[in-house]
Order: sequence, then C-alpha cells, then structure tokens
Amino acid sequence: MSRRKAPIALMSAVPFEASLLLKKLAGKKKPSGGITTGKLGSLNLAYMSSGPGMANAASAATLLIERYAPSALVVFGIGGAFHGSGLSICDVAAAESESFSELGALTTEGFRNAEEIGLATFKKGSKKYYQTFMMDKRLLRLSAAHVSSRGPFLTVSTVTGSLKEAGRILKKNPGAICENMEGAAAALVCARYGVPVLEIRGISNMVENRDLKKWEKDPAARNCQAALLEILKQLSENSRS
Repeated sequence: MSRRKAPIALMSAVPFEASLLLKKLAGKKKPSGGITTGKLGSLNLAYMSSGPGMANAASAATLLIERYAPSALVVFGIGGAFHGSGLSICDVAAAESESFSELGALTTEGFRNAEEIGLATFKKGSKKYYQTFMMDKRLLRLSAAHVSSRGPFLTVSTVTGSLKEAGRILKKNPGAICENMEGAAAALVCARYGVPVLEIRGISNMVENRDLKKWEKDPAARNCQAALLEILKQLSENSRS
C-alpha cells in the first residue's frame, strides 16, 4: 500500500463531531477506506470517523498511521466531565494523559490497575507501557490558549450513567477530569508507532445519573471543533515559519 504523506491525522468517533471541520477543508477528497483528505492553510489533513469504542479507535488510528505516516494524530469529539473537575457543560478540555480505566484485576482487596499487577500493555526499548499514555507536550502547549482545562482523561468501555459509579471510578483514578470511549486506545497505537498525539473534548454532559435531557452534544461538538481549528491554524502558521 502506498503511504501518502499527511502532516496531521484527525479522528473522531462519529461524523457529527467533525461536521464543521470538514466544511473548512479545501480540496476535499474521500478515498477508499472512509478517510477524508484536504488542506487547511498549509496543512495537509487526513480525517477518519472511527466509530465508537476502543477497538474501533485502535483500528482507525492504525489505518491512518499506516496509510499516511502523519507527524501527529489529534483525537477530538465530545466527552463527559467528572464533578470536581472544574469543567462545565460546553467547556473544552485537553488530555494531559489517557488511561484505560478498567485495565487491571479485581482482587479481594479491590481493583488493581495494570501497573500495580505488573501487566504491561507493551514494551518499547527499555520502557514498559501499562494503562496510562501521555499526550505530546508540544501539542499540549499549542492547545493551552484554546481549552478551558487540562488534566487526566479516562477511557471506558461503558459510558458511566450513575453518580455512584462515577465515585467508584474516581476512587481508583483520582484527579481524572473527563471520560470517553476511544482516547487511550488511539494513544496506545501512537505510542507503538512513535507518533505524537493530542486529544481534546467538548463537554457534552457531567458524569452523573444519566439524563439525556441535560446533555448538550451539538454545542459541545461545535466548541471542540472551534478549538481544534484554532490549534490547526497555529500549526499551519508554525509550519510556514
């Protein structure tokens, strides 16, 4: 398979999370594989809607990296904020790290994460990766002016729909600010390939007793894309300097 260079790869779980971004792309083309390519300023971009969940995210990130050899991958979309995070609905947050919330073991003493039980996800050189993956520091600095907050994100298999469960999750992952279903899987793939990764999310809901009437998916997605477009604009300007 030929590897067509695209400086930045972009991924969201579902198409509506990228509707504004796609309208901004110049020279937009959609080749086989469901990947849309185009330009924004001086940047060549490749975008894919992965589908929800970790398996979809890992396969989409792998496809983007194998096909385009990007200089970075940006994961974006909507997510839920934990109470105590300082985030409100429609804010935009950036991940400083991404963790598989449920990767580990249930013991008679409670949950133990992958690192605590010595279960490495993979090893690269002398470094072992467990449940947590760091975002790229340079991309985080670029995002700082365009997001409300930064902190640890969690990736879950099942969207949390009760305050009781949210409390249980925070007890084993103190300091987490946002949950989603894709980020850690994409970050793991990027770690394997050595591709810098950034994740930003618009807050559609608080992680509490599930009540869809309180959710604001569309404005959260718009705000996230507005922040993403500013970050990409900055990257485009930096690429010309």
